[in-house]
Amino acid sequence: MSGYNQNRSPFCGRRKEFLSTRATPSSFTNPRGSTPVREITEGLLETVVTSLHVPSDSTSKAIDADIKHVKCIGSYSWLQENCSIIVPGSPPEWSNKPTPYTLPPDTAERFIDQNGHRMPSAPLLPLLAAVDSFQATEVGNLFDWSAVDIVTDRNGLRKLVRWIKDGPNARDFRIDLQLAGKDTVLFSRWEQVTKELPRFANTFGINFEKATTKDARGCEGANGHHRIVQYDFGGLKMVVRFEVDACVSSGVAKPKSTTSMSKSRAAATVSIDDIASALSKASITAVTDEESQVVSDGKTALKIYNAGTLISQQSIVELATISRRRFLEGGYDWKEVALQMLISQTPHLYLGIHDRGNFQEVKQQSFNSSAELQRAEAMVKPALKKLRKVLEDIKQLVVKHGEDGRLSLVCRNGELKVYQRKGSESCLPSDFLDEFL
Repeated sequence: MSGYNQNRSPFCGRRKEFLSTRATPSSFTNPRGSTPVREITEGLLETVVTSLHVPSDSTSKAIDADIKHVKCIGSYSWLQENCSIIVPGSPPEWSNKPTPYTLPPDTAERFIDQNGHRMPSAPLLPLLAAVDSFQATEVGNLFDWSAVDIVTDRNGLRKLVRWIKDGPNARDFRIDLQLAGKDTVLFSRWEQVTKELPRFANTFGINFEKATTKDARGCEGANGHHRIVQYDFGGLKMVVRFEVDACVSSGVAKPKSTTSMSKSRAAATVSIDDIASALSKASITAVTDEESQVVSDGKTALKIYNAGTLISQQSIVELATISRRRFLEGGYDWKEVALQMLISQTPHLYLGIHDRGNFQEVKQQSFNSSAELQRAEAMVKPALKKLRKVLEDIKQLVVKHGEDGRLSLVCRNGELKVYQRKGSESCLPSDFLDEFL
């Protein structure tokens, strides 16, 4: 792969609908929220380019699916203001609220995909802008995007694994694909709705997060913290974005152990944790208009402020809730949460257990000490091996179609097919694409 220009400013010169092929409208009213529901084939040609198939056990058995050399390369928090982020931002801090306490059910709309909601034309733009800003400001050089094989959200990897595991029962989904540079593949998240009301009555996840966390200093009013990590996945160089629910701050008692999730990951987080430690000792700057930068995809301007502090990888926490009845009946999906934590290298799970909103206990689980998570990790490893093979197949297909190719993965009724998009719109503005050359 070609090198990159270290003298180029990461923000120099930054600027910058597909119709349904079916008889149904391209969008329709969403009964569960304020955003319209899009048709999954919106803007796609009818002809199937190819179909992808789940690798066999024999084919994938010998595949290396280890995740190693984990490094955080940037992070950001969305502000309530329509299209503004703070870099590196900070996730909410776990407050260790004493039990018992009672919470009302969730009733407000929640984001399904905040990046796609705020930047519908370029959901990946905040990812690259945040990494460029953080690397230039805090690390002192630009990130080498040309060395990356795949840029994706964690959500896209989870969807592919569900297709691998669930077969015909897999949920429908779509992921838009594009080649950047010579051989980097962009996975752009696509959702039918980006914001909706709770799907079920008596869910408490959002209110649990609000009740048990507090805004980090300098990040008051932030709404949704996203972290971007780089790692080696069986030889594939991955950049993965995911949302962080909470972190354990230095002033709050931590779980019994905060060592790495496995020996292969132990050395991977040292360098970034050293950076995080140094940054955490510095004063946190509040956001000001004078210090903002602006990038654009040609349709939406994204304002970037510098505030917050990078959090150690070993401090991030996944929050979840479940009713006591379901938990005792074995209704918690340990495999799904283990997968989610593995592909983002999130080490801790805090599981709030309640009886109709009355929270009596919060189980604090860590990968290095939780028997449930360790068993679940072993059970999802075969699916991760198959995911590694599928990602390689997707990359080869996208590279074959070249820089002008506009492909989309569409899973319906458990069948994963590849379609070509009608338009030539890019997932990223051209000046950001140049970073992959």
